[in-house]
Amino acid sequence: MKIYKVGLIGCGRIGTLLEKDKLRGKPCTHAGGFNA
Repeated sequence: MKIYKVGLIGCGRIGTLLEKDKLRGKPCTHAGGFNA
């Protein structure tokens, strides 16, 4: 069984772009959640 060191989640808008939306509560994306 291979062990992975990286996981890729949410490559579209939910990945990063929705974080720029001022009307959404933060964190609202995968990247924002990782930075929180």
